[in-house]
Amino acid sequence: MKVDIQGNDFLCIEALDPGELPKFLSVEFALSDMPLVALMHERGFNQFKCISQTHFLPLELPPVAEARLIQRAERLSQTRDTLIRVFRKLGGRYWIQRHFNRLRTRNGWVFPVGSSGPFGDELLGRWLSYEEFRKTAREFLRWRQEDPQTLLWASEGLGSNPFWADLHARSD
Repeated sequence: MKVDIQGNDFLCIEALDPGELPKFLSVEFALSDMPLVALMHERGFNQFKCISQTHFLPLELPPVAEARLIQRAERLSQTRDTLIRVFRKLGGRYWIQRHFNRLRTRNGWVFPVGSSGPFGDELLGRWLSYEEFRKTAREFLRWRQEDPQTLLWASEGLGSNPFWADLHARSD
């Protein structure tokens, strides 16, 4: 079940019958919205993945290997270093874009920017328990306060909430 009702997702989750839960649930999510996670857990969802909608990367510790590749590609695409700028002009932009697109591709389909991306078992990363997810979210919020550039999930132009993500939950 994919829920996207602009900040009112909790209404749908409150209405779910704990005896008839879908196997997978996905809602738009901000790291600070832990009451929504608690509600999902109360309803019977026991595993969670927070997936960045910028690069479809999971929020987990330690970060998945793909996160480092994307972080490197982002630095290469934004640096003012003269040698790197020459690299970009000589075809390096294609190499950088290929790294970004790799995470957007599943079974030959490229999910366009702005889409929700993969779902269920097709998601990158591992499923986290409720407690592990809460601990991970707190750690990323702490990192964000210390250094906003730490999070490679942050997108330009999303205002006060640069972390654009979907929270996926699983009921087993």
